[in-house]
Amino acid sequence: MKLMLGMLLMLLPWGAVAAQVHYFEDGRPWRNQSNRGPDAVVDGWYYNLGLTGMRAQLIPERPRHLLIKHVFAGSPANRKVRVGDYIVGVGGTPFTEPHQNGYGEEVFGAAGPIRDFAKALEFAQSAEGNGTLVIDVERQGKPLQLKLKIGWR
Repeated sequence: MKLMLGMLLMLLPWGAVAAQVHYFEDGRPWRNQSNRGPDAVVDGWYYNLGLTGMRAQLIPERPRHLLIKHVFAGSPANRKVRVGDYIVGVGGTPFTEPHQNGYGEEVFGAAGPIRDFAKALEFAQSAEGNGTLVIDVERQGKPLQLKLKIGWR
């Protein structure tokens, strides 16, 4: 996992960019749906937030946040995070860089909150992180800090 994250991070641009969240004018791929595997129960194509059990959408109105669109039953986020919550940061640190999401010479992969979330998730899985991911959430306009027990190797 560390090698994959490291390779992804080397490919990402580090400068400030405008938020980029949709591939197509009609909102695809967010409205696309998988027809097999665990994501067949999810109502669209969203970012997989790893073993937390959450799926998130990037939206232009909130370019520094992750909108939660699905939480799998039995996952670490189940009964803590709700559909419609916004993840606004991790460990008390707000996300500051806007989304950059796409393919091509100017960008490959995802920068901004997706990258910051991935780093926090990887840290939480270490002995130092002790298997706990602390996420900062906004729910119906109110801030919350939630601890997800995700385990560590």
